[in-house]
Amino acid sequence: MVEFSRKTRLLTGVALGAGLLVSAQPAFAQCVTVGANTTCSSVVTANNSGNGPTDRNQLYDSTVVPTSLTVPTGSSISGVGLAFSPTASGTFATTITNNGAVTVSAGGIISASIITGA
Repeated sequence: MVEFSRKTRLLTGVALGAGLLVSAQPAFAQCVTVGANTTCSSVVTANNSGNGPTDRNQLYDSTVVPTSLTVPTGSSISGVGLAFSPTASGTFATTITNNGAVTVSAGGIISASIITGA
């Protein structure tokens, strides 16, 4: 059996710990709904409907309060694009603000624009 000195074990632990600290981790952003307001920041969407963090088709209900969808400046939405669709026909205002980029990645099947009523 090979025995390592305390100094060798300590230096090995420091080297491994430093390697973990410098390894790149991907940024994770997503679509988040708070109340009636949805914000999507740099997310790769999947072809799902709902209010999940990666759902392409973000749902809203304008029968009770005004609603909004925002893509902030510098955000990039990719995957299968982005849609904002009503769950019921309402009379309150719906606002869509796109200050970022919404695109369809290679192999995507959905329109690249932000749309309502998808």
